[in-house]
Amino acid sequence: MSGTSMATPHVAGAAAILAQEHPDWTGQQIKAALTASAKPAAATSAYTQGTGRVDVAAAITQQLTSSRASLGFGTRSYPHTDDRPVTKNVTYRNTGTAPVTLDLATEAYRNDGKPAAEGLFTVSPKQLTVPAGSEATATVTANTRMGTADGSFGGSVTATSADNNTTTVHTSIGVTREVESYDLSIKHLGLDGQNAKDAFTSIYGLDNRIWKDAAAETDGVFTLRLPKGRYTLEGVIPTDTNNWSLLLHPKFALTKDTTLVMDARKTKPVKIIVPDGAARPTGAMFFFHVEVNNRPCTSLYNAPSFRTMRIGQLGTPVPTAEASAMYHGIWTHKAVNYRLAWNRTGDLSGFTQRVKPSQLTKVDVVVGAPTKGKTTTVWAAPLMPGGYYNPFQTEGRLPLTGTDYVLPNGIKWFYHVSQLGAPDEEGTPTWEKTLVSAPRAYKAGRQYTQRFNIGVFGPSLPSGALAHGVDRPGAVRRGDTFSAYLPLFSDGAGNLDTSTHTRARSSLHADGETIFTVDEPLNGDSHPVPAGKRTYRLNVDVSRSPAQFAVGTRTTATWTFASAHIPGDTAERLPLTVVRFSPKLSTASTAKARTPLTVPFSLQGAVTKADTLRKLAFAVSYDGGRTWKKNRALDGDRLKLHSPTKPGSISLRATLTDADGNTLTQTFYDAYRTTR
Repeated sequence: MSGTSMATPHVAGAAAILAQEHPDWTGQQIKAALTASAKPAAATSAYTQGTGRVDVAAAITQQLTSSRASLGFGTRSYPHTDDRPVTKNVTYRNTGTAPVTLDLATEAYRNDGKPAAEGLFTVSPKQLTVPAGSEATATVTANTRMGTADGSFGGSVTATSADNNTTTVHTSIGVTREVESYDLSIKHLGLDGQNAKDAFTSIYGLDNRIWKDAAAETDGVFTLRLPKGRYTLEGVIPTDTNNWSLLLHPKFALTKDTTLVMDARKTKPVKIIVPDGAARPTGAMFFFHVEVNNRPCTSLYNAPSFRTMRIGQLGTPVPTAEASAMYHGIWTHKAVNYRLAWNRTGDLSGFTQRVKPSQLTKVDVVVGAPTKGKTTTVWAAPLMPGGYYNPFQTEGRLPLTGTDYVLPNGIKWFYHVSQLGAPDEEGTPTWEKTLVSAPRAYKAGRQYTQRFNIGVFGPSLPSGALAHGVDRPGAVRRGDTFSAYLPLFSDGAGNLDTSTHTRARSSLHADGETIFTVDEPLNGDSHPVPAGKRTYRLNVDVSRSPAQFAVGTRTTATWTFASAHIPGDTAERLPLTVVRFSPKLSTASTAKARTPLTVPFSLQGAVTKADTLRKLAFAVSYDGGRTWKKNRALDGDRLKLHSPTKPGSISLRATLTDADGNTLTQTFYDAYRTTR
């Protein structure tokens, strides 16, 4: 294994052993013994491995060391036709009782393993005698005029005993032959045309791995040395305490020493006027996305409102696939939010927009309260190339009803709703659950309702491309590895759930053999499974506190399915199916007692149509799951339930067998409640 986090504790342990063996050694002597005795890997740069792999046994008895454990010759600037050789001394010390004659040689490699040019490193003399109990010095030279390859070259000076090759000392060496590079000076000017001292510019390499922020000096100017290539530049120029200007240069080509002026006077304001004059801005975000050479990068700038920011662009417009921007703002009046977002390509500068009511689509947002006394936060974000982000939340008490207005311009929206309980000792409401929606674009001329936190709460397996994150749950197999993320309390609208629980047990068995058993829900952890074809049984059983969740207090499910080795590195979904129930319930997840209730159901996962199943059966319990009554589906898509006169809890159970013999048994305890 490699990496500094792996190397550091091992080398520290080796140093402790040497300190114990030689209590009179100083730290420098310990370091010298460790480096001198290290074993370098073949054809590997010192910038990759240091001096080599620690050899504790050799270090304990090492009598010959070098007083410089490493010789760094720095970076030689481009071009290299006028480079001058640089020399440094390395002194060998012999603590033995007999003189040692050493053959000296150098070898070095670039980070890609290619050898350095002949003569890049030399050592003189080629042979050196170190007297007993004394020292002798050699000279190492780095001449970066040698060769044509640029980059970092590292290796070692190897000193080997001339008589019997029994003594070896390694001293690492390194030099960087700068690639073709130029000075980039950036000058920042404010809206008044004066030097902006508090400005900075972010620099992202499109042809290399450079990514850095550089702050202006006292005169508003800084200079960087950068390799020749293309860069994205983002200059931020404060205009006063709360306002700032942003200048973008999406694709700047550095081909010579260049001075670039980031002039805030080239920016434009962002002026958005919403239909409701009483609505006030509650948040504004600007997203800048660049993707060149399959290297995506997204920057986010947020502010209380667009009034505090100005955006400008330098250079010529770039193709849509390479650079884009999103402007997203929120304006609020009472329970109404204007959540407006625009995608911009070509010219990414600020703009003015007067939004008319006829341009908007209405989205009613309803968040239920199955349990009294809870609060909520509602967070909505537009989908951009870099994902989702929105630090501005709407807070309220449950149940919550509100209205969002969005632009039907093809942008997809993602909702994130949390249920919060009583405050903790520090006064912060305790988190109890979160529900997230699937991304959705809204069309013109239609009205939508987004419902959250209303039953029936149960397992969810929405279809879609495999991806990490809460938007693509399921059970998959990759090679001979099983992993599953199965939200068990998604709400009746299909919003995916993460919630607290009081008890959980998940297990997987292969032909009766236990693969794993854990006291937690299935949250994506991986487990090895047999390569051959097996019949698997997956069990989940999770309970929640009735004080936090008056309905959906417990969900159990058992799946059986066949699976064998999956070739390649691509994950494949396992043939799991779930039954989803979506009756029309109140915001408290209740229905009227003594009144028949139609309960639509649907299938998610491997099977999505009831008529393709071998078996599909239902049962209902009116006493908390102690007794069950069969219930037959009507037209293959709904149940009709007749609850008792006395209000109480309704539990649901479904069993199925698909055409391939895979099975499911799932039970929803306290699926909903009935009231007078």
